[in-house]
Amino acid sequence: MVRHAGLHHGTDAVVSVSGPAFWFYRGTPAMRLLHRGIETRVGRALLRTAWHTRVTNVPWPQPPPLPPVAAAALIAPTPVLVVHGAADGYFPVEHASALHAAARRGADAYGPGSGCTELWVEPFGHAENAVPDEVLDRIGGWLNSVLLPAAGQR
Repeated sequence: MVRHAGLHHGTDAVVSVSGPAFWFYRGTPAMRLLHRGIETRVGRALLRTAWHTRVTNVPWPQPPPLPPVAAAALIAPTPVLVVHGAADGYFPVEHASALHAAARRGADAYGPGSGCTELWVEPFGHAENAVPDEVLDRIGGWLNSVLLPAAGQR
């Protein structure tokens, strides 16, 4: 979502939950295991057999696509909320901080008062497997707070 919003625009608001900021990150045990799984023939066979997940062996294009942290700087003036679990086993909080800082820099460069950007670090793990209902309700409230006033201005 961050890359799409930064590259294509036209979204009314962006919410990133447990999103990566950088490609090829291997700084946690879970990400090292994932990369072993997708980068080796044995790993891909295991993923296909055990998890019924097929992973292509075609390498990424060179140069790699624009990283999420670079795309985040291009989102302004669209409102951006970055939500991250303090106990995320895949991506540490530094990813969320980098996405938020980039979105904030983009908003500041767009002009004073441009774009609402917020960072919430919450006590949960990674994304859809861990986000509590209370946080989902707060995300919905944030979306209402940034979208409903904008709808009244149209």
